[in-house]
Amino acid sequence: MVLSAMVLSATALSTMALSVRASQAQDVRYLVNGDSLSEKPLQFSTLPDSVSTSIQRVIAQLRRRGFHFAALDTISSSGDQTTVRISSGRPVSVNTITINGQSVKDAQDLKSRIQLKEGDPLNMEILEEDLRSFLDHMADAGLHMAVVDIDSVVAVGGDTQRYDVFVGLNPGPLIPVTELLLEGAERTNSRYAARAIDLRLGEIFFGSDLTPYSVRLLDVGLFTSVGDPVLDVYSDSTATIRVPVTEAPPGTFDLVLGYLPPGRLSSSGQLVGSGHLHLLNPFGSGRTIGLRVDRRPGQVSSVDVRASDPQIFGLPILVGGSFRGLQQDSTYNRRSWSAEMGYRLLRGVDILARFTKEHAAPGSAGLKLQAGTQRIPRSEVTFWGLIVNLRRLDNPFNPRSGLSLESLIERGNKIEKSKTITVEEDTTRITRSIRQERLRLTGRGFVPTFRAQTIALGVDVSVLLSDVYDESDLFRIGGANSLRGYDEDQFRASTAIRLLVEYRVLLDALSYVFIFTDVGYIESPQIGDIPSTSRWYPGFGLGMRFDTAAGLISASYALNDKEGVTNGRVHLGISFGL
Repeated sequence: MVLSAMVLSATALSTMALSVRASQAQDVRYLVNGDSLSEKPLQFSTLPDSVSTSIQRVIAQLRRRGFHFAALDTISSSGDQTTVRISSGRPVSVNTITINGQSVKDAQDLKSRIQLKEGDPLNMEILEEDLRSFLDHMADAGLHMAVVDIDSVVAVGGDTQRYDVFVGLNPGPLIPVTELLLEGAERTNSRYAARAIDLRLGEIFFGSDLTPYSVRLLDVGLFTSVGDPVLDVYSDSTATIRVPVTEAPPGTFDLVLGYLPPGRLSSSGQLVGSGHLHLLNPFGSGRTIGLRVDRRPGQVSSVDVRASDPQIFGLPILVGGSFRGLQQDSTYNRRSWSAEMGYRLLRGVDILARFTKEHAAPGSAGLKLQAGTQRIPRSEVTFWGLIVNLRRLDNPFNPRSGLSLESLIERGNKIEKSKTITVEEDTTRITRSIRQERLRLTGRGFVPTFRAQTIALGVDVSVLLSDVYDESDLFRIGGANSLRGYDEDQFRASTAIRLLVEYRVLLDALSYVFIFTDVGYIESPQIGDIPSTSRWYPGFGLGMRFDTAAGLISASYALNDKEGVTNGRVHLGISFGL
């Protein structure tokens, strides 16, 4: 006897359903062996019109769980309630389980993983779950074309209570992945993307869970959205991983304008701003090119040019270079060239060596003497440094959880030439060598709270250690990107620390509104007859960022503890996709 699904006749069930409708019952109660039905099968209903179908599904579920003789007992009505009584009968049991396969080892492995043992109730749901789990196990071994199915379930002799189970196994060949298909991508080189997510094309693919690849693709930073990956296996024993993606714009132009109220530098309000052209993945291999031009308060302007390549010859070797120029009215100008090379140790973990050359030249105001020494010396600095970057965010564009850390430590030698007045009141030129060390650290952490809400925590640290300081050495702190609530570049510091807390309500993949608090510590060294200072500076405010048809629009209003609510700093920005 072969085990089969026994069901009630359609005529009998239809007659029962008609009797239920005729009694106009408003509620149907199901009892199995006298107990209320605790676990209902899929598409189960208690509506009178669906009684016959629901009875069939309950009995079928019981039989799949080993109660082969489950059957309907009675249907009775009392007032507005109908009671359906079902008897499960005695469960049938497993006599033997036989694996028919091409590999003795795989057959033995499968049998050891099956939970059903001889004498157990013949629960087909448990058996099928075991087979699905075994297919995942085979996929982890690279056998994605493996087939496992139940060939037959046969009664032992004339005994209808014991059954032999026969399972067929065909492991199939090992499957290599030959291509990563990015559906929706027009620029991104698929081979670059495969290397970026540690997918080795042409090699045997081991694994059944493809979710990590979607997470890694999103972390690359080239896509605004990444769908669920699908493994397509072909008849030639090869496979393709197919992932739907939405590419980020190939470039953006960010324009940020700020309004500073009347203050220490001007009796009227000032308009400051910056423009940033950022080319992302222009040649399909993850390269970036950036150009930033800033207009600062007073007669100060700066330009910053950067370029980077995340892979060299298909290896996880990173290279980059940058140039930065700053003009401080007629006081001085400073130029800096940097080159970087490093290695991606792990996904989201980079380590790089950095070489930097900096030049500072005084203007007419910088040549003047202060406390007997030239205000800004002519100098040249060579730095060697180490960069360590860590990035583990759930979304690179609008994170809700995760951590990012960028750190740079540098040591260098500064050669400066300047004029000074000797004790004999003679003006002489001096040249001296000064050892300098710099540390820069930026950290961000995101802690989810309620649904679509998060707390952003941050720390920014800039430290310069030097035996002698001049104005061109110092960090420029203050404004929208450093210490909000204060003017752009309001402070000059040898040590600057900012702690920030933002509470964000996420609106979509790119948009959010927020309130924030900044606390800054500024330490300035003694330069000439200007004494050293150190002080904490708090700031607070609110803002928003919205994704619109015109681009990504942002706005913030920032205050400090010394000025009134009407004297806040306003910053407006718009990012145009190219």
